[in-house]
Amino acid sequence: MAGMSAKPLFQAIFEHDLHLSLRDRKQLAVQIIVARTLQIPVPSANSRLHRNLAKIVTKIRDLARPELDQDEVSLADFLANLASQLPRFVKTRRFPKGAEERHHIARFMLEARFLKHTPAPLPHNEIHEVRWLGEMFVWLVAIAEKAYAPALQGNGNGGLALRLRTLPQTASEIKGETVFRSVNDANTARAADVSIKLPLQHFSDDHFCQLPSIMFHEVFVHGPQAWETVGCRKVVGELCALREGFVDAAAHAALVAELENASVPRLLRPFHVEVRSGIGEAHRQRSEAALVPETDDNAHIHQKMVRKFRKRGRTTFEDLAAKSPCAMQLALCLNLLELQDEDGCRLVERLRHAIDRPTPPTGKQIRDTNADWLDELCSAAATFDHAKVRALVARVLPGPSQGDSPQSDPARAFFD
Repeated sequence: MAGMSAKPLFQAIFEHDLHLSLRDRKQLAVQIIVARTLQIPVPSANSRLHRNLAKIVTKIRDLARPELDQDEVSLADFLANLASQLPRFVKTRRFPKGAEERHHIARFMLEARFLKHTPAPLPHNEIHEVRWLGEMFVWLVAIAEKAYAPALQGNGNGGLALRLRTLPQTASEIKGETVFRSVNDANTARAADVSIKLPLQHFSDDHFCQLPSIMFHEVFVHGPQAWETVGCRKVVGELCALREGFVDAAAHAALVAELENASVPRLLRPFHVEVRSGIGEAHRQRSEAALVPETDDNAHIHQKMVRKFRKRGRTTFEDLAAKSPCAMQLALCLNLLELQDEDGCRLVERLRHAIDRPTPPTGKQIRDTNADWLDELCSAAATFDHAKVRALVARVLPGPSQGDSPQSDPARAFFD
């Protein structure tokens, strides 16, 4: 109908993300404002200011504690009440006029009062604070849609609905998880439930700057994964070098490209450099060994294996991208295929062998079936010829996928 805008291919849904309790939302709001005003903007070389602001942050958290559990105090009132107590604190500390500490406290007070004096953009006043993470989620979904739109042209069916769920956790790091069954995912209308688990008690400026990377991994990699599946899709395992390594590296490249275009939502805009650094650090941490003592316990061995798979996939994408302009298109095409984790690992190994093929001596031509296969695969991906990509992938996999067979072992594919 004329005058009506087309429905987006990817739809970001966050307005009803009420999975955090009011207490949790109060705590998260304080942590985010602290990160934005008292942590990120402070030059790392200024150790004196860092120490003073760290004490101020501790005081703010102490002042906030009494009203965290008072359900009759709304989020906006909670933050405004917190801001109103800070001038008295500044006087007791006797910061001189013009002191940098006063400047940062004033910024905290301004942001804390902003929610109280801003009309709610959403129907329910108690939930309009979700715009903080909601705006970021919408921005990231738009980046993923821009990347996948050419690959899904004519195959989008009912599109993809991505629902954001923010959840609290006691661990010290941010974690992401995407599931499908709870939102009735189907080939006629794709849907994914993206959960971001936030370390409310430990939330810091590092978490703030790394959050876009962790959220975008779920949106870009797992939101559209296995699009060709008939019916509801399955959750991918951690030991999948294809999605957790190869496609994740493509996601990182797409996100960095958007940052280079200065495309950043309001929440992150003042901290473009810091967010860019945080995104790079989050990506590095996914596949590099943690700086902790080696142990023989099962959890440590598992994490070591997970990072090894991720690094294998990441470096395969990076090396292909250095040689061919089709690496991004290939990652998109492969992510849309319905593949078991073991098949994804075998596919990464085949790509690795093809990329690492030796250069023939000068003046000699050597027939290389791996090279021919990769060239054909890249050509098909460049035009998003999904049928040809599917056929070329099937050619190098050992027979039909074994579904959820308990004998399926990604590690076997990786180390064969």
